[in-house]
Amino acid sequence: ECSDADDLLNVTSCPNMIAPDAALYTLHRNDAQPQLCPIQPPLHLTSLTKDGSTCHQSSLSKSYISECANDNQFHLHLASCSSYQRTLDLQLLCVGTWIDGFHTYFVTRILSKLPNIDSQYACFHLVTRQEDLSTSVSLSMATDDSCRDLNSKYMPTIMTLSSPNRHKENESNRTCTFPEEFQQSNWYSLNRSMQMIIKHTDIELVNFKDNGSNQRFHCLQTRHRSDYRIRSFNNCHTSEECLHIHRRTHNVIELVFHDCTANGDKRKVTFVTKSRYFTSCPTSIGHLLLETNHYHHHQQIILRKQAFQMSVGCANREKLMIYQTEKDPEYRLLTQTDTCLASWQSDDHSTIYLIAQSIYSNASYCLIFSMASSKQAKKLFNQGRKIATSTANKRSQPVSEGDVRVQDTDDSQEEILQHRKTYHEVKHDKRQQGVRPNAFLSFRITNQEIIDCASEIQKQIIKANPLLSQASTSIPTLHVTLMVFALKTDEDRQRLVK
Repeated sequence: ECSDADDLLNVTSCPNMIAPDAALYTLHRNDAQPQLCPIQPPLHLTSLTKDGSTCHQSSLSKSYISECANDNQFHLHLASCSSYQRTLDLQLLCVGTWIDGFHTYFVTRILSKLPNIDSQYACFHLVTRQEDLSTSVSLSMATDDSCRDLNSKYMPTIMTLSSPNRHKENESNRTCTFPEEFQQSNWYSLNRSMQMIIKHTDIELVNFKDNGSNQRFHCLQTRHRSDYRIRSFNNCHTSEECLHIHRRTHNVIELVFHDCTANGDKRKVTFVTKSRYFTSCPTSIGHLLLETNHYHHHQQIILRKQAFQMSVGCANREKLMIYQTEKDPEYRLLTQTDTCLASWQSDDHSTIYLIAQSIYSNASYCLIFSMASSKQAKKLFNQGRKIATSTANKRSQPVSEGDVRVQDTDDSQEEILQHRKTYHEVKHDKRQQGVRPNAFLSFRITNQEIIDCASEIQKQIIKANPLLSQASTSIPTLHVTLMVFALKTDEDRQRLVK
């Protein structure tokens, strides 16, 4: 109706030219960023008016506004005031606010999908009776996401709210704080999909893959050292449980959640941060032979098996290396080199845990080495859900417990594997053409001082890793090899003796 304005000066008078019965359209930006909500739950309802009728105390006691995982959200629950009204239960995300004196208007995006509710947004009008928001306030809710009746005196839902003062509750629990030593680091989950931020009384989990998933843990009480009673917020769902923070190494911590009973179920989440110190692989593992099972996507059918050799901290103290299986070290083909981030042992020293970072991405994985009996020595199993050597792998296959997988990162990896195959076949042919030695010339070591030193070194090695006793040789056979021979016939042996 302002299209006939002669110049820009007259445009400012356009609102006065709009007819009272003109259609009003409300536009919401669908990619609006979350912002701090003007109300700070939890809030109690002291009065509630719905559709012109005042609700009784029974409905008030069942209605509330509670806090969520972060201050950008809140949970609104309004019980029905009569038999023909329905209960309103909404999880809301604040996306827009404007203020006019003591009047605050804000818009929220509805996160919870309820039947018979077509609106995607909810509009509110907040009136503070004093300048302090912690006192009694009046909150009105518009009919729908058009926000048309925000300024109306006859809005369908009007609430009077009072705050129990969350700050006083926090002051009463200020002695319950998480260790300051953990607050100085940036912690990430093994697959780098989640970041953990530890503040004085709260732990927040930021999910990079799912922006709609927010978790926060508020410290309520310190039970024992590193053991806390907490209030857990999963979006707007709250519960109370217990948390134990277990520091495995200087750069690895485990969060262990349980129901505060000795026999209750536990769930663990491992987080790692960048190490400020030199990190080396556990030297007690050494070389291992492992086998991977490749399963069908939907059926637990083994399609093929592939054997590899793993070297942990041998050629390089910081590296975990995987080779194609060959008896002769000269013909082993390196397929993957990952970096050791941290390692620790179980309390009974029977298990070694190793966290390594994939060479293909920032993702990490956890390996568990079980020091089994002599009959099952050097058996490697993986207890994690999967080992992701590449977060970009589109052809990933499920990995069951006890399996280890080495994946291709992209289509170019096929060319690399083809080159490796050709190289391996050429090497294999050369090895077949050569003749292996079957005899050697040496002199035996008889110096008792050398024998005693070698014996002591062998004892210390076996003490550090008992599994290596199976690979040890007898000290009396200690010798120095001077030359090796390939003797095919008896005539060759006689010539050698002469």
